[in-house]
Amino acid sequence: MPQSLGRAGWLALSEAVVRWIAGIDEDDVRPTAERAREWLEDSIHRGEPFATPPSYFAVICNESLALATWIAGGDPRPHFREVLPLHRAAWDALGSKPSDEEMREEYLPGYVRGCCAAREFAAGAEACERHGGRQLDSEDDVQTPLELAAWICRQGEDVDPPFHAMTAARVLREPLADWVANGHGVTAGLWIELVFFEFGPHRSASEAFRVARKFVAG
Repeated sequence: MPQSLGRAGWLALSEAVVRWIAGIDEDDVRPTAERAREWLEDSIHRGEPFATPPSYFAVICNESLALATWIAGGDPRPHFREVLPLHRAAWDALGSKPSDEEMREEYLPGYVRGCCAAREFAAGAEACERHGGRQLDSEDDVQTPLELAAWICRQGEDVDPPFHAMTAARVLREPLADWVANGHGVTAGLWIELVFFEFGPHRSASEAFRVARKFVAG
């Protein structure tokens, strides 16, 4: 048994996502994702500590559990809702207050993405505005994953879909390739869930990852 089930679950899930995007057969990846889900659930239930500051370890574990739940065919939205206050607690636990630029670079992308997935659009939009996010007058202004999430928050439930497929291709192709190349499978998987499933046309993890594979290969 791994020394830290939460860390082991996160690493196993990250590897599974990278392998799936790389073209490994889904049947070979799903058992790893399911085992990771069980480890993450156990870690969260026990409040397992680790070397990472506890507040950020909680964010990592809960985001990973949301992703693993989706891959397994479950509803990840309750987990996305639970992780939002964990993000805010992690910011409060920082030794010094980050600048707005640091917030936009390091902390807001995951938080605002989570706001979209949890349907907490007002919270995501408010966070971007508070920390100096660029004014987005049209979808053509969207340049980064954070701005794509901010745009989704701005559209809320009023526009379906909240962005065009060409926008997703333009904004996410390079980041997805970088995340996969550098082993950041959980980050890649969370954005795939949001853009290709939650607010996209695909109705399963299998379909969403199939499209993401084309993005990375192209």
